Amino acid sequence: MGWDSSGVEILNFTRDITPVEKSTEEIASESIYMNSDMQRRGGSPSWVLRPSAYKNTIDEVGFGPDETLWVRRGTSNEPFFDIYDFHGNLLRHAMFPADGWSWETKITPHGILAWELDPLEGYQKLYLLN
Repeated sequence: MGWDSSGVEILNFTRDITPVEKSTEEIASESIYMNSDMQRRGGSPSWVLRPSAYKNTIDEVGFGPDETLWVRRGTSNEPFFDIYDFHGNLLRHAMFPADGWSWETKITPHGILAWELDPLEGYQKLYLLN
């Protein structure tokens, strides 16, 4: 669902996306991160957070450079986008073809920025997709 700045609904649609299970390694890593972060913030060491067994189906939503709705799926390791019009019609897909487990993106009307938080090369590169 989406609203304009005055609160009027401007779009409303759904799409089924098949859930993707996290690997045992992904769950273990996320559990360590979540529990370490909680303890750093003053949480009790006896509390144990358990991550979801499934990846997020959607990681980010925004209006792209062509005035369409770009939806980044969380079910793949590389940035993969479904691109919709305002009526909910799937127009196309776009994928940034690079492996990595820690991609971040920012969808803007000027293009999509992509970078990896923990690149294998040891230094970050910033990509602009438009």
